[in-house]
Amino acid sequence: MFTWVLAGTLAVAAPSPNPEQKPVEPPAGVWRVQLMVWDGLTMQLKGGTVRIDGRSFIFAMMGGEVTGRAHFFVFEGKPRVDIESADGVVRGIWRLKGNCLSICTAAEGDARPTVFESPSGSRQTLWTLVRSKK
Repeated sequence: MFTWVLAGTLAVAAPSPNPEQKPVEPPAGVWRVQLMVWDGLTMQLKGGTVRIDGRSFIFAMMGGEVTGRAHFFVFEGKPRVDIESADGVVRGIWRLKGNCLSICTAAEGDARPTVFESPSGSRQTLWTLVRSKK
C-alpha cells in the first residue's frame, strides 16, 4: 500500500516552463513527517523524513528512499512546487508557517491543488512536515 501511494503521488506529466514563475529559496532542511493524508485516508508515517537541500528532495521511510528534484516557485502570488522523480513530476502547493511545512500534491493527470485538503475522492496528498531539530 505504501509503495503504491508514493508511486501514485509521484507520477505526473512534466511541467511546461513558464516565464511568470518566480523561483524562491526552498525550505531547506530535514523535515519529520508528522502526518500524511491521501485521498481522505490519514496515515501515520512514524520515522519518515523529507530532506530538502537546494533542489534535491529525498523522502526516506522504512529503510527506503525516493529521491528527486524540487522546484519551489511563486506563480500568480501563490507558492507552488513541482517535485520530479524517476516516475515523473508531481505538481503541488506549499506553505511554511514557523517550523511547519505543508505540501499538497495532485495525483497523475489531475490539476494542481488549490487548497490544503485531501478529502475522499480528491486523489490529493497532503503532507504535514515539522522541521527536525539540529
